[in-house]
Amino acid sequence: MPVNPLAINRAPVLRPLIYPRPAPRRVAEPSQTALSLKRVAPTAPPVAPFSKLQAACQGQTVFVLASGPSLTLADVAAVRGTGRPVIVTNTTFRLAPWATALFGQDRKWHQAHAAEVAAAFRGLVFSGQPVAGHPPLPTCVKALGIETFKNSGAGAIALALHAGAARIVALGLDCQPDANGHRHWHGEHAPGLGNAVSMPLWVAQFKRCAAWCQAKGVPVINASRATALECFPRASLEDILADLSAPAAPTEVAP
Repeated sequence: MPVNPLAINRAPVLRPLIYPRPAPRRVAEPSQTALSLKRVAPTAPPVAPFSKLQAACQGQTVFVLASGPSLTLADVAAVRGTGRPVIVTNTTFRLAPWATALFGQDRKWHQAHAAEVAAAFRGLVFSGQPVAGHPPLPTCVKALGIETFKNSGAGAIALALHAGAARIVALGLDCQPDANGHRHWHGEHAPGLGNAVSMPLWVAQFKRCAAWCQAKGVPVINASRATALECFPRASLEDILADLSAPAAPTEVAP
């Protein structure tokens, strides 16, 4: 068969495939609401209650007002007049709702008085035992490594020392009933709460507290008008007030 020369080495013509161009993707425009939102600067974390107490007590004479029957309203007013930090124990917050802090050792006391403390007390609240319930809850000093000696008065002294007090003055540390048999200035606690039933143990607890404070080099003065304690130096509140009002001694300048 004759060969057509035009057909020799003639390859088929390949035409490039043409795909349709995809439609451009539409990007949603930001809404006016999104554009109008302003960036809010993050707020600073709240200062921990113990840090606030440290700021108030550092280098200060700190008063501890316990609940013994010798404590009077006149004593509390005089202490307030000094402008020094004050830590009250338990129900003594009723005499000093303006105090810097409140300390109570017992969980049951905090639970029984939670609503009243939240409504009336303006200071920081600490406990010697963890307390469950509705906030605001007291700060448990056990988590801070503070020894309370299982006593509200001793625990308040320890709290003041840990917060940086240079000197601690205590009132209402009677640790004994008065002539009428009263164990607190406010009368007995409500049913279900202890009424100083552990009082026979208090002298030993305060002896341990006093030895610990002495080892830390922080003086504690018992200015209670009546007391069974002999482990702290004694002074009258009047002498303490006179000392605080006296002008500072002039500083000598070396030649």
